[in-house]
This record gives sequence, C-alpha cells and structure tokens, in this order.
Amino acid sequence: MLTTILLLLASVGLTGFMLNRLYVMAVNKVINVKGQHYDRTEDPFQFWFTFGFACFGLLWGLLLSVASIWMLTSGL
Repeated sequence: MLTTILLLLASVGLTGFMLNRLYVMAVNKVINVKGQHYDRTEDPFQFWFTFGFACFGLLWGLLLSVASIWMLTSGL
C-alpha cells in the first residue's frame, strides 16, 4: 500500500514536470536542458527530439498515475 502511494506521488510529480516542460516549450519556443538552449528555429532537430521525449515522459507519467490509482482502488 505504501509503495503504491509513493508510486502515485512520483508519477504525479513526473506528469507535472513534463507538463511544465511542454508549456515552456510551447510558449517560449526554446527549451533549456542542462544549460543547453534548443531553439525551434536555430536547432529544430534537437528541439523536436526533446519535445518528443517530453511527450513520452508525459504519457508515461499519466500511465503510471492511472495504474497506481487503479491499484489503490482495487486493493492490490
């Protein structure tokens, strides 16, 4: 039970962080990753590559959140 609650907290944190990253990318059209700035116009491959990984992280976080909520409600 405790591990499922910790999984839920971690997955909600991951989802929130990825939503933040995608919001920053959409608004500023630039993303900062470990001191590197990936601009949509100057370095489109790195920008869209990072965007794809952020989308994957968001989907993974949502999947883990739903799975942990299901585990909590079903009693697993």
